Amino acid sequence: MIASLKFYQEHGVFKALKMSILSAGLQTVAVFGLRGKNSQQLQHTKKLPRLKVNDNGVSECVSCNLCAEICPTKAISVEVESKIQMPTTLTSGPAPKSFKINEGLCLECSLCEEVCPVDAISVA
Repeated sequence: MIASLKFYQEHGVFKALKMSILSAGLQTVAVFGLRGKNSQQLQHTKKLPRLKVNDNGVSECVSCNLCAEICPTKAISVEVESKIQMPTTLTSGPAPKSFKINEGLCLECSLCEEVCPVDAISVA
């Protein structure tokens, strides 16, 4: 059975497809030098996921790794110190040792932002 259109719209599939097509179009324009008088309008700035920090400068991330799991291109990697136990709940845990985004793989789909249980990721 085919899932409803609403299901796909809620899960960012159309957004990811739209951004992929837009990115491919902009790359084609850049490669073939088809920029016209209004070349500034063709510029596209990539919106990458970033971790939010609180007032003390500490990351709000709890290292649940859901963002890395849901990423369709596996562009996100979260590393936790080996001596720290992984969280038993999705709303508490240690800040990650490193949070890396592979900018070349990121589709700007915002699935990582949607799945984060503590709203620690911002796609901007």
